[in-house]
Amino acid sequence: MTPKRYNISAAYDLADSALAAIKGRYGELYLEDFVEADTASFWSHIHKPHQKTVLHSFLANWEYSRWEESYSIAPGSETYQTIFDYLQLCGGSLPAWFTIDRVDSRSRSVWALLQRAFPRAADAAFQLLFQDREFLLLFQDLLRRAIIAYRPKVGFPLAAASVQRPTYLPSWLRKGVFFRDRGRCQHCGSDISGLLDLVNILHYDHLLPLDAGGTNEATNFQLLCLDCNLCKGGRRHEVRNVNHAYW
Repeated sequence: MTPKRYNISAAYDLADSALAAIKGRYGELYLEDFVEADTASFWSHIHKPHQKTVLHSFLANWEYSRWEESYSIAPGSETYQTIFDYLQLCGGSLPAWFTIDRVDSRSRSVWALLQRAFPRAADAAFQLLFQDREFLLLFQDLLRRAIIAYRPKVGFPLAAASVQRPTYLPSWLRKGVFFRDRGRCQHCGSDISGLLDLVNILHYDHLLPLDAGGTNEATNFQLLCLDCNLCKGGRRHEVRNVNHAYW
């Protein structure tokens, strides 16, 4: 299967904005709405990892809200170059009518083009933010708050069920976490890839433990060695957001 590829240039602005929102730099925003906790899909993700994560949805919804506000203020002709560059970065094909002298008369069609681009921008931003374990832990806190806020309001069977530790993780998730964490324990830094030490066993650990309100959402996993995993137990630990230099 051909691996997906993303123009990472489409990711930086969205990733930076999402990080600022999660850290509360935009004031008091009710971010719980952006994870769609009123849908059955959200609760399915809470119990079982999916490749299209809740973080993907959050990023697409956040991008929608950012563009909706700015697009409603200025006509398309005034922001034509910005929209053109954005659509190009997101890999969208531009129709023949997309010219500076015609976009104002096709405002709904331009908005439709942007809406199709938001998920692609979210996919690209995900590739950056999935490497930031500090962000991911804060995102798990957002999911925990959303669960608390929405559980009494929805009637989905999975919303009422307690989250159980999965008996196995799908290969795509194990490979993705292993690749991101470079086969190293994310607490002590020891090599657990099996290439240097056959004794040390790797564990796929919940960033936010289930006992602390964590979930089986795909963004809630990291690598730990056996000793660090046993030491951590069900307690919340702050993450060591450190990556090894390329050279």
